Amino acid sequence: MPSKLIILSAVFLVAPWGQTAKASEEWLIGEWQGYIQRVPDPTGRDGGARKIRITAVANDGTITAEWAGADLKFIGARGSVTNGQVQITNAANRTAILKREGDAKLVGTFSIPGSQPLQMSLIKALATNKFDGAWKGEAEGNGCWTGYYDLTVNNGGISGSVNFNEPRGSIPHTSHVTGEIWLDGSAVIVLAADNSTSRTSYFHATATEATIVGTDPSATTKGCSYKIALKRR
Repeated sequence: MPSKLIILSAVFLVAPWGQTAKASEEWLIGEWQGYIQRVPDPTGRDGGARKIRITAVANDGTITAEWAGADLKFIGARGSVTNGQVQITNAANRTAILKREGDAKLVGTFSIPGSQPLQMSLIKALATNKFDGAWKGEAEGNGCWTGYYDLTVNNGGISGSVNFNEPRGSIPHTSHVTGEIWLDGSAVIVLAADNSTSRTSYFHATATEATIVGTDPSATTKGCSYKIALKRR
C-alpha cells in the first residue's frame, strides 16, 4: 500500500474528572484514521497502520486516549493539545506529534525512543457503507494450502472466516476474521486461529466497491505467504 494509516476515536466530551473540552478543541474529539511511514520490518507485518481513540480533552488541554497498532488491539495513551499541536504518547512509549491541517486532517511524526521520527498522516473518520455486503474469495499461497474467505462487511467492520483446505485431510483449519475498511478503501484484516493448525496474522488490504486485494505475509522466512483476492457475492 502507499502511505500508511491511523485512527483517533472519541467516546465522550467530558473528562473523567468533570472538566469539559474547550470549544476550540472539540474538533479533535472523534475518530481519526491514518498511517505512518513504513516501519522497517523484515516480516512485512508492521506496515504502519495505527488507530488512536481520543476519549476526552480537558480545559487545560490534557488528552485521554487509547492507541492501537496494526493488529487493532488498544492500549492506554495520554497527551495534550497546545496551540493546535497535538502530542500523544501510549503505554508502550510511542509518541505522535501532530498539527491540524484543514478541517479533517492531522499531519506530523511518529517516534520510538532511540529511532528517527517517521512521517504520519491522519484523516477524520466518516461513516461509510459503500463496502458493506458479503465478500468471498481465495488466498493463494506459495506452495501452501489454499484459503477460502467468506466475509461480511457492516458499517465498515469486517467479520467472517477463512478455511485453509488441506487437499487430503479432514481436519478443519479455520481462522476467525475481523478487521475494518476505512473511508479511502484502506483495510486492516486480522486472522485468529481456531486451533493450532490454523493461521493467526494481520495484514493490510485495499478495497474498491468490487474487490478486496492484499498480501498476508509470512511471519518467518519459511512460513506461508498469501495473495488475497475477494469479490462481492
